[in-house]
Parts: sequence; C-alpha cells; structure tokens
Amino acid sequence: MLEKVFKLIMLLFCPFLAYGFSIAIYRILQTSELPPQSLTFIVGFASFLVFWQIFKRKLQVVCTFEHEITHLLFGLLFLKVPKGFKVTMHDGGHVKLSGSNFLIYLAPYFFPTISYFLLLFLYFIPSEYYPIFYGILGASLAFHLVSTWSELHLKQTDLQKSGMIFSSIFLPVANLVFYGALIVLIFGKPNAFLHFWTIGANESVNLLTVAINKMT
Repeated sequence: MLEKVFKLIMLLFCPFLAYGFSIAIYRILQTSELPPQSLTFIVGFASFLVFWQIFKRKLQVVCTFEHEITHLLFGLLFLKVPKGFKVTMHDGGHVKLSGSNFLIYLAPYFFPTISYFLLLFLYFIPSEYYPIFYGILGASLAFHLVSTWSELHLKQTDLQKSGMIFSSIFLPVANLVFYGALIVLIFGKPNAFLHFWTIGANESVNLLTVAINKMT
C-alpha cells in the first residue's frame, strides 16, 4: 500500500521534474562553450556503436551482468539483503533480494551504472588524461543505451512488476534526469554536473509552488 502511494506521488511529480530538469539542461548548455573533451566523448560513443554491431552477441552476458548489478546496487541503497546473484551466457540473469520496489525494478532502465561509476575517478585523474577518460565515458554511455534498448520490451518482467503505465511515464523523466546530468558534464562547464541538480530541483519546486498557489 505504501509503495502504491509513493508511486502515485511520483506520477504527480513527474511533470514538474521533467520541466525543472529540462530547464536545467537548457540553461547550462546555453551559457557554455563546447569543451575540447566533448569531441573525444563523441568519438568514444560512436566507436562503441560500431563495436556493438560487430560483437553484440558476445556482449550480451556483459549487458546481463550490468543489468543485475544495477538491481543489486539499488537494492543495497534500500537496505535489501542480497540472497542470490546469477548471470548466464544465454539464459539471462537474476538477483534475489530480501525485498524490492519500483526503483529497484526499474533502475537498469534509467541509471547508466558504468558511466556513473567512472565519474568517481574524474576529479582524481590528471587533466592530460581527460581526452582518454571522456572517450571511455562516451563508450560506456553508448553501451548503456544499446543494452537498455535491447532489454526494453513489453514482456519485460521488471516493467510488468512496476506497472506498464507507471513505467512508461516514470522512465522518460528518470532518463532525462540521469542522462541530463551527464550531458551537461560533457558539453558544459566543469561545475555543471552539481549545478544541474541544483537548478533542476529549484525549478521543479518553483513550478510546483506556482501550481499549488493557483489551486488555492
């Protein structure tokens, strides 16, 4: 019952979040010059798409592993105890937790795990290695896009458990937020990543406040 209430609240917030974080992307990119690292990001992104077309069958197990790891990570965020983890070459995978919720089910479809893991190293590597780093980041983001696309279908149990209508509304907004943060980091100023979350949250709350005021 509690999860249904939270899902309803999330559905109501989705339009405000979509507006707020879209504004954040627009404002940051509007005032930013194209940084040098954006070129290596694009090269890395495009290179992986070619790599995927050649080796996508062999990469399926990697996709499955990343998918299940994302379930596991979000499960740990919600203090769910792992009870099993299985990845196979041809028969998919499965992670068993002590409990679950819609964020755990849907996490692999909006959270690019490898890309965000790479961000942990961004502020520790020398600037001369930035071109290599952003090329790898581009490849990781391309990997998440193509792997998610291959996993996203109407028979996907994660979507069914979360509700198809809810998933179809929530996932575009969640992707806008988590991909948007990476886009402004790559094509914006160095501090754009944190700035994005601040602007997005403020603009979402501002629009919500305006809507509430008009209803009262």
